[in-house]
Amino acid sequence: MPELTLRDVMTREFVGVSESDTVYGVVRLLREEGVQSGVVLRGREPVGSISAVDVLDVLANGEDVETTTVEDTMRRDPPTLSPDATLGDVAGVMLAEDTDLVLVEETDELLGVITAQDLARYTYRRTEAEERQPDVLEAETAANPANEEGYSSQSICEACGSLSRDLANVNGQLLCPDCREV
Repeated sequence: MPELTLRDVMTREFVGVSESDTVYGVVRLLREEGVQSGVVLRGREPVGSISAVDVLDVLANGEDVETTTVEDTMRRDPPTLSPDATLGDVAGVMLAEDTDLVLVEETDELLGVITAQDLARYTYRRTEAEERQPDVLEAETAANPANEEGYSSQSICEACGSLSRDLANVNGQLLCPDCREV
């Protein structure tokens, strides 16, 4: 089975915050969105990241989350990878950089992000699928390398993370039949 790339698994929708936002405001936003980290943007340019761990550091240092800004707290110059990088590449970067967020960029354009949670989800689901039917999955992939839209015959639904042969592009996301119905 061909190795998944970040293009296959990255999250195209992510939380973006400004350097001037307060840590308190970011915490509220991250909680509302159900995520643990955000990308710090200066206009459209990513200049950093902020995570729940960074917020805990603010609290541990006794700083006021209502007056401390993202600029004072953020990690500058977050790691980036190309959309053609593999899950193994992103795991190595996360370990080397001690981060749980990697930006996916192509020609200096931010395409999306991948988090440690995303990495774990796709690695687990891929391993689980390979254990269930490794020969069938490999045979299907070899027999039909691309469907009429140019996508591989099996990939991961960007909404639920399940393997599917019937993905369709809906509003810029590849979705399985179940997620398209929602």
